[in-house]
Formats: sequence, structure tokens, C-alpha cells
Amino acid sequence: MPSFSEPAKEMDFLPIPDETLCWVMIKVRGVKTAPKTGTKYWDFEFTVTEGKHAKRKIFQNIMDPYHSPNSQGARDMGYAMVKRMLESGRGAGPENKAQYNLPDTDGYMSDLNGLVVAARLGIERGTPRDARNPNGEKYPDKNQIKEFLSPVAEAASARKGYAELTGESAQTHQPQQSTPNSETSGGNTQPANTQPMDKQPDWMSEPGAAG
Repeated sequence: MPSFSEPAKEMDFLPIPDETLCWVMIKVRGVKTAPKTGTKYWDFEFTVTEGKHAKRKIFQNIMDPYHSPNSQGARDMGYAMVKRMLESGRGAGPENKAQYNLPDTDGYMSDLNGLVVAARLGIERGTPRDARNPNGEKYPDKNQIKEFLSPVAEAASARKGYAELTGESAQTHQPQQSTPNSETSGGNTQPANTQPMDKQPDWMSEPGAAG
């Protein structure tokens, strides 16, 4: 019969240490729109794939870079984050621009499901449970993605997280991952059912031009 007489294992609910470098798998849980402001954001779940923190999950919202009611700053930030995901998980870059494209559908961000990308973690400090009492009880601290690590971005930066995580030069490393919904022809991988490079969404374009 089911028995719970043995001592329970202690669960580690403390956040993963700040500045931890790790690989995370992407799951897009959906898209949401704030009723009062009309801002639109994507609900992401990231699961650490290896190491002593394997299976730990991080939940984070990313603003939709192609939703014009979002502020320009929020759109720019969302754009940069997704761009780095594609560089890390798909090998997108100057020599592989097709991998910057996502399907031209309302749920286009779901094409990122299953990608494994490099990340640097941070810690978001808990906020007061009651906004009227800033010195009262607070929600627990939690992890957040501080930045996604990209071999393309890192090649021009003094901050070397990607090379440290992979053990390879950021300039020479290319992710050895298959791309969801892809078709291969003549040795070139092109995502299926995407817009051409001169149409949106195209992650090589400026988000302000999306309208």
C-alpha cells in the first residue's frame, strides 16, 4: 500500500547562483495581452538541461517585438533576446541568415519550442506581497535569464560566457542541432513555411519597421 512513513527529501528552493552559465530548453507556453495597456508578451518556460541544476525551471515573459502597442524599449529588448536565441540554438548568423526567420503566423514564437540555447542566469529579488506595505513579507527570490549567450554577439564583445560554456571559440562554434520544421536542399537548411527574407517577420530587420 502507499506509505509516507519515510523521511521526505529536502527540496532545494533556493535560486540557482547568480551568473551561472547553462544550457536551457525552450518551451513557449502561450501569448498574453494586458487588457488595460494592450501590451503583448510571450510566456516562456526554460528548463536547465544538464549539470547539478538539471530540470530546474525558469519562467519569464518576453515582450513581442512585432506588436506596435508595446513600447519601443520593450520591443527592442524582446527582439535582441529572440535574435540571440536563434544564433545560439539554430546557428543563425551572417553566413546563415535564413535561420533568423520565423513562420508568418500569429503563433510564430512557438517555432522556438524545443531549441536548446545558452544562457547566463540572474536572480530577481522578491517583491512585497502587499504593495501597500513595502517592508512586509516578500515573495521568494527567483531566477531569470540575465542574457542569452550568442557566438555572433560574443565575437565582438569582451564578455565571454558562450566560449566559457562551450569550451570553444565563439567565432568557430556552430550549434549541432536540427531545426524544427525544416527542409534541407542542396546542403542548405531553410525553415519550412517562412516568409522570404524581404518580408516580416525577419529578425535581420529593425523592430521599429514592423509597424
